[in-house]
Amino acid sequence: MTERETALAAMDRIVGDTFGYFEKSAEGYIIAMSDNNRRLSGVPLHENLTEKKISHVNLVTGDMAEESERIDQEILATGEVFTSYAWVRDEGGRWVKFFAMKQRTDKGTILVHTFVAGQTEKISKWVRRLDNKHEVLQLDDSGELFLTRRELQILSLFLDGVPRKTMGEKLFLSVKSIEKYISRIRTKMTRICCDGNSNLLRCLNHTGLTAFLLEKPDWFANDHQRIFLRSYAPKI
Repeated sequence: MTERETALAAMDRIVGDTFGYFEKSAEGYIIAMSDNNRRLSGVPLHENLTEKKISHVNLVTGDMAEESERIDQEILATGEVFTSYAWVRDEGGRWVKFFAMKQRTDKGTILVHTFVAGQTEKISKWVRRLDNKHEVLQLDDSGELFLTRRELQILSLFLDGVPRKTMGEKLFLSVKSIEKYISRIRTKMTRICCDGNSNLLRCLNHTGLTAFLLEKPDWFANDHQRIFLRSYAPKI
């Protein structure tokens, strides 16, 4: 075991299932991966990565894989460091926020340090209330008060300041239907607002739903909502 591998293994033991890493060849194949990342990606713990060629295309949705490969080529060419975060599903089908830092090694490979982040209580509360089978978000413990996927889509557009007419065009609904949806949403949100305030935006902010929807506009879509950030750390 090399000095780097020893250090990574030690960090893996210290921080448990929040920390991980994987390494990719210049050709885009994963050549090393921590146990934590194997669990999150569904790669068997004893899979021999030198024999079975696995790339990001095998592990994530196409659009996310293509973006990741583009960034990898830029890192290999320039030596710049990139950080990113994405919402991904774990083994139990739950959404977790996954941070990564990519850098070029002196061997010409891509080393990726990863971290599964804890969430603020307001966001994590709503993530736990997602009902993927019925595509609804439970608003209370009774199970009788919920927002449908369509209502959440409208809320996301509402938070982006999209005009009613444009909402209707995007969702193939009339402006009158959009207004009815918003009215029903406002009624539901007023019931869970502690002060009973009927101002929809205030209720969304107060309950944490604003932050929840800004993290991922459609929680029932299979895309991973990855955001890449260029780092200006010294080149390797």
